[in-house]
Amino acid sequence: MNHKDNIKISTILNVVYSKIFLILKLSIFFQIPFILWLTLIQNDEYISKTIIKIEDTNNKKLSSGIDLIALSGINIQEDGAVSEIYEISRSLEFFEYFIEETNIPIQLIAAIPDKQNGWLIDSELYDQEENEWVRVVKYPLQTKPSAQELYEIFNEYFSSSIDPRTNYLKLSVEHFSPQISYYWLKTFLDKLIEYTRHKDRLKSAAIIDSYNKELVKIENKIIVKNLTEILTSNYLNNIISDALPSYKFNVLSMPFEPEFKENNKIMSFVVFSFVLYLFISIVIFFIYSPPRNISLSKIDRE
Repeated sequence: MNHKDNIKISTILNVVYSKIFLILKLSIFFQIPFILWLTLIQNDEYISKTIIKIEDTNNKKLSSGIDLIALSGINIQEDGAVSEIYEISRSLEFFEYFIEETNIPIQLIAAIPDKQNGWLIDSELYDQEENEWVRVVKYPLQTKPSAQELYEIFNEYFSSSIDPRTNYLKLSVEHFSPQISYYWLKTFLDKLIEYTRHKDRLKSAAIIDSYNKELVKIENKIIVKNLTEILTSNYLNNIISDALPSYKFNVLSMPFEPEFKENNKIMSFVVFSFVLYLFISIVIFFIYSPPRNISLSKIDRE
């Protein structure tokens, strides 16, 4: 093996160091289009947020009797209150309920930035005088947007998650208009409480009706006792749903109209891209302008 074909790691590092300014120039050159692209698409948005603790209205004391009741053939499911509310908040069914009798569909499609008032409705998309859609779209979209189209667009602004540490539900809306971000989130939360209350009332009414019928058939005193407790719990749930304005939603942080924009971590993208393009520049440098008498495939580490 010819020693001239070998090179130590330190030699490569010395070569890189000697050409560091050229490599940096290459990195910056490649990064400029990326930064320009980020600048064009990056809009510092206003974000309205809320944090909710979901209270499980089910009586925890009843869990000891559930197994016994299940043995009787009656189907009982324990609620995962937070997960259930989360899934409801992401469902198309609830979304249709949420936008019903609001001007949110118009804002979703036709709202555009305005320096004087913050936002306005694009007259080429929606005619406010005639109260009708005038936008031109291609099939399968329709002039009047469907719930599915509105749902997909809304999810570009809306975010929901369950904090794994606290099990709290977090909701947020990000928009160029602080008024819209607040209005959407406030309306979303109010409708979610209203929708959940209504669904739980229907569920409790169905359970009460079903278990009342089962009580007549069952002779086992322990099962009858536990069924009676479950019926009592569902009666109480109905009372609670009427008595508490927020029902099972303990809102720890109310939605608010943000006064300041939030940067979408653009700097992290810039730093990442710089490191990436620095690496690419080093590779390109060695491919197209390799140092003399250096073979990168044979490295003497001694």
